[in-house]
Amino acid sequence: FSSVYGCGPASAAKWYAAGARSIDDVRGGAVVLSDRQKIGLDYHDYLQVPVTLEEAEALRNLIEEEVQSLSSGMTATLAGGFRRGKPSGHDIDILLHHSADGYEPDFLQSLIEKLRHKGLLVHSELSIGKNNHAQLEKSVSSHYHRDTTFYQRTQKMDHLDKAYCMIDITDKILQQYRKAPISPPQDETSVATSTSQEATSTVREQPPSATSSGEGTDAADSLDDSSASPHGQQAAATPVAVDTAKWWTRRDHFVRRIDLIVCPHKQWAYALVGWTGSKYFNRALRLYAVRERKTILNSQTMYSQETQLFIPAETEEDVFN
Repeated sequence: FSSVYGCGPASAAKWYAAGARSIDDVRGGAVVLSDRQKIGLDYHDYLQVPVTLEEAEALRNLIEEEVQSLSSGMTATLAGGFRRGKPSGHDIDILLHHSADGYEPDFLQSLIEKLRHKGLLVHSELSIGKNNHAQLEKSVSSHYHRDTTFYQRTQKMDHLDKAYCMIDITDKILQQYRKAPISPPQDETSVATSTSQEATSTVREQPPSATSSGEGTDAADSLDDSSASPHGQQAAATPVAVDTAKWWTRRDHFVRRIDLIVCPHKQWAYALVGWTGSKYFNRALRLYAVRERKTILNSQTMYSQETQLFIPAETEEDVFN
């Protein structure tokens, strides 16, 4: 059930208690759904198809073009598992950064409206207006007497402006943003008889059930407590039975989840470290920081408990140094 967008452990438990045992049971009306969960079910089968690195890079190129049409100084950087070199994942994290510290407060809203106007958005949720100095001080304050307390505090979502989106994209549009053309889709017969190696190289032409086992996805890796994100509810466990009819006949049409995160310049290096992940690396790094270096590290800043000062960083290297 956690493979459904908007369904976390609590909702999954409620569905099970209500008698649901499969996605089909949920679709059949066995449980009451929130608006977000209804959207998750509508696009569930599409979202079970792994996103390839090539697709992620193409969508990054598309987003950067739209971003730069609004602000020429903004860049778009792939984060998450793709930045760590993974060949596929369950969604795409893109960091938006301006080399000068400062951008229009409504920038993310303007970008979302632009994408919606072009017919690319099927869903979006905004989390904005919380990235201020008061929230930053709160994120590094209070008492770190025990590692458990530290762990609980560092698992809270950062306060960077974010948009959780579902992009509806056709292969024709995606082709425009690829660095190199790819082979056209095969017909069903050739897909069914292709070797496993060929099937891997043409992941979108094979049924989701053959590729969505969770191997290589970011569900457990997404940084900075993805459990607080609507997209972080994804479970990388057993494969989910997928109704391939919804997308098998429309191989030129895809729905992809994209998280857009706006990073002010002063927080850029920390956001890059945090949102690159993995979750376990971040956990270990932050525990090391507080235990050995007496500093509090998150995806927005680093704070010295000894000097009670924020520590600036321009690059990832600065963060580690």
